Amino acid sequence: MVAEMKYVEGVNRILRKQGIIQGDDDAITSFSSTQHVGAIELAKIAIQDEVDELATNNLLTFALTTSDSSFVTIVGTSVYALATNFLRFTEDKPCLYELDISTGNETGVIIPEQQGGVEQLRKQIPQHRNTDVTGSAISWYHYPKSGHNFIRIYPRADAVRQYRYWYVTTNTTPTDEDHLLPFTMERQARMFINVAARRFDIMFKSGPKEVSDVIQSDPVLLGQRASLIDALRYKAANKRRGRRFSA
Repeated sequence: MVAEMKYVEGVNRILRKQGIIQGDDDAITSFSSTQHVGAIELAKIAIQDEVDELATNNLLTFALTTSDSSFVTIVGTSVYALATNFLRFTEDKPCLYELDISTGNETGVIIPEQQGGVEQLRKQIPQHRNTDVTGSAISWYHYPKSGHNFIRIYPRADAVRQYRYWYVTTNTTPTDEDHLLPFTMERQARMFINVAARRFDIMFKSGPKEVSDVIQSDPVLLGQRASLIDALRYKAANKRRGRRFSA
């Protein structure tokens, strides 16, 4: 079944699982509710943090809107701005794809991101900032600055070239009570709330300094999250059982 669980409905489900709300008519309809304010805020955070956890590992790609853009190099320049609606790259290991300036077709030249960013590039190529080093790009890294996103290519361009990249334009993290949780199946949404509810319970019972360590090691949370990840990847959580028949 297609899931259309709203953010506020997910919060209600967590509060009900935790026994904070129990009656037939005590579910909250708005985040401005004056009852259970602390629990509501904690449940909201638990949901947002778990969504972010999944999004960081590219497990919510079906809920994302993606796009592509390109930039044209300027001789002697190494820094270029990304699209204004850029949130993050689509690929786990993003690349730049060189385009033919005249046709816009890909040339087959692919430039991988510098793993480790500027720190690793500095170790590998100490002279990477030298203005007299130019040529075809062999590496690049992404960095945010003053609320904008840029990439720096190495070496600085020695000619006009065009590069394409693919990126995500939508944020899967819910913020408003009517936002839908980013799941395509009802079962996925329910499993997700089970994970978020466990996170809520840990946050509610643990001290601020212990929360992170407990979340990273709690066997119940890790087991629930693993099952959710399997569901998101459309895999069975356990090995198939029973006889296998062939046609």
